[in-house]
Amino acid sequence: MTALKLMMLDPHPSIYLNRPCYGHAAMPENCSATLWTDRRYSEEVVAIMAAGLQDLGRQYPGARLVLLGHSGGGTLAMLLAQRLDNVAAVVTVAANLDHRAWTSARGFLPLQRSLNPAGQPALPGGIVRWHLAGAVDQQVPAYITQEVASRDPAARFFLHPKFDHSCCWQRIWPALLQDLEAQLTGTK
Repeated sequence: MTALKLMMLDPHPSIYLNRPCYGHAAMPENCSATLWTDRRYSEEVVAIMAAGLQDLGRQYPGARLVLLGHSGGGTLAMLLAQRLDNVAAVVTVAANLDHRAWTSARGFLPLQRSLNPAGQPALPGGIVRWHLAGAVDQQVPAYITQEVASRDPAARFFLHPKFDHSCCWQRIWPALLQDLEAQLTGTK
């Protein structure tokens, strides 16, 4: 819901791309619980989402994408950016960028059948990447995001001292969008 609220503050055209099997009133028969447990970032999930974005790219040739992801959506945004050739930027908010560190820190079972952004090659240099974290986030501790961002010399990490997993991101979003647009257009 946080990503949708942030999207609504953005005057640019946008789409909300949900993970397979999420957001249904009744679960489709072909959906298995593993798609939101240990396969939540699996090859299958990423491939389905990438195909959807590639279809969109064919409808709008030349369009550059800014992938925004909150929490697990940020994880997927990083994995998707690896596969698409029309990504201008990735912005993650309170994102789990290393699910091994995250499951260990939270005492959860490992996501054995999921891809891990922390283990992927660095994104191409032309893709802007910003990673935002809240210092009081109990769901995805900021140090996990910061550690992954620190290994990427082209990434920017922003720590917001009073923000948590979902609180308060809307307050800074319009200004952040202006800064991102300035960076993407070369006016900053």
